[in-house]
Amino acid sequence: MQHILRLFFFICLFLTIFSVNADSNYVVKLGTKVQWAPYHIDTPLGADGVSVRAVACIMSRINQPFSINKTAWKRAQEETRTGTLDGFFSASRNEKRDSYATLSEVFLPQKRVFYSLRSNILVPLKDYTVDYIQKNILVSARYGSNALNSLKKGNYKIGATPHTQEQLLNMLEFNRMGAVLENSLVFTQLVKSSGKSMAKFYAVDQNTKNMGVYFGNIFLAKHPGFLDKFNQQVKSCTVLP
Repeated sequence: MQHILRLFFFICLFLTIFSVNADSNYVVKLGTKVQWAPYHIDTPLGADGVSVRAVACIMSRINQPFSINKTAWKRAQEETRTGTLDGFFSASRNEKRDSYATLSEVFLPQKRVFYSLRSNILVPLKDYTVDYIQKNILVSARYGSNALNSLKKGNYKIGATPHTQEQLLNMLEFNRMGAVLENSLVFTQLVKSSGKSMAKFYAVDQNTKNMGVYFGNIFLAKHPGFLDKFNQQVKSCTVLP
């Protein structure tokens, strides 16, 4: 069941997001994943997480009201393309997104890593590289993700593409995939929250793709000064080291 929550006062227990006297007379409508811990955390009252707090920090510094739609990731991107939403996060750059939206300055860290079960690796670990995975291993990533896009561009052998990181982990543990590509922070937190040990997995770094907010070009055409104002506050709220 699609879970959409619109919040005009973005609820995080530790923050008061908006000033009573907002500088703008419009609300920026942003789409996010429902749950992608530690970046996005679904809560009974709204949303929390590393990305949510960083965006809230920026919006509060520019005194900009905004709302959050927690929805399917693919839908958040499509609704930004059509103008139903004004943007989506947390997102890294790719050519398709660039065709209908503009990425802010990046302020969220992301390292993409291939994870495999150690017990299933049949070659010496020194030989189990990105190149080996690309040529020999059936892989997967979340549906609609830029990670999946990178697998397609790299001509990997791609299996089923689930919608959530939980499903991705299950597919790996049930030997439906030889490796999965996921954000390192997301995968590590998922494994620990599931009561499992990272020791059973072998990690191979793919690349670093830091993230920001994609704002739709339809929205930016209506508010041409917005992105510059947003970007000016990124350094004050960045999560990057």
